[in-house]
Amino acid sequence: MSGWSKAEDVSGVQDIHYSLYADIEYEDGTVAYGFNAPFSVGTHDWEHRCGVIAADKPMRTVRYAAFCLISVFMNLGCMLSSAIAIQERSGLMI
Repeated sequence: MSGWSKAEDVSGVQDIHYSLYADIEYEDGTVAYGFNAPFSVGTHDWEHRCGVIAADKPMRTVRYAAFCLISVFMNLGCMLSSAIAIQERSGLMI
């Protein structure tokens, strides 16, 4: 997965709460949550992040997004995201 984000006064620490994020549903019905590639907090121009999801079994669905969880986890500020993508390469989702 890959994408870009730009931030203004995003508080908190660099973690899952302001990141590219994906949940995986495998063909056998099991689910894996929380694959992520965190963006920097604070104020910054466009920043690129990417991450590899190394699946150990066939995937049915990938739900992904770039997000900033505001208020519930005390992340405040403004963020923009662009060119969020996920693609399969050599049997791996990236």
